[in-house]
Amino acid sequence: MSPIIGAGYPGLDPGSNGALTKMIKAINKISIIILLVATFACSPTRHQMPITTSSEEARELFLRGRELSENGLGVRADTLIKQAIALDPDFALAHLFISSQIGVPKAKELINKVSLGEALMIRATEAYYSGDFIVSDLTTDSLIDMFPRDKNCLLFASINFYNRDITKTIEYLNRASEIDPYYAAPYNLLGYQMIDLNRFDEAKAAFLKYLDIYPNSGNILDSFAEMLLKMGH
Repeated sequence: MSPIIGAGYPGLDPGSNGALTKMIKAINKISIIILLVATFACSPTRHQMPITTSSEEARELFLRGRELSENGLGVRADTLIKQAIALDPDFALAHLFISSQIGVPKAKELINKVSLGEALMIRATEAYYSGDFIVSDLTTDSLIDMFPRDKNCLLFASINFYNRDITKTIEYLNRASEIDPYYAAPYNLLGYQMIDLNRFDEAKAAFLKYLDIYPNSGNILDSFAEMLLKMGH
């Protein structure tokens, strides 16, 4: 009998130890993820994660809303994303990107109606907010294995790992910027990560790159001000 899928490891009673029970459940989830990723690996490589919706107009609204969300404009982003949901109530990714996590349960309900990449993103988000970082992190890495050149997936992953795995955060942000040097959002998050590391020159450089792309951004000016305060100015 498989020690993962079966009743448990020989000589151990999962019910006698809450931590062990959680570990075995996590391993079961991870096993499913690995099987899904292995299946996907047999298909042609895609640069962009598919976005499942029945409405092209809803897709366009979502893409605009996602960009606003990535750049710290949550209220404006939610307006567009909710319009997308009104056009396609089963738009799982749109539900996922609504601010304050309120759409996560609905996105999870729709997980069987979307592509594998979207399903992994939904699962990673749900696990993250429930504190199941083992599953969240492995699911996120699997998403990047599938779409290593999707800049939005790389930003999603870097947000997941932010201040928990600094090496991965910086790696994924730099990869997103290399793919598209005019993709602004990674520079802001990279700046914050550098502030947390007291690497202020690198933080300043990242924020200035963002300003080159969006010179009138109030969001990045706020970020810059936070850096100066931490530097004692």
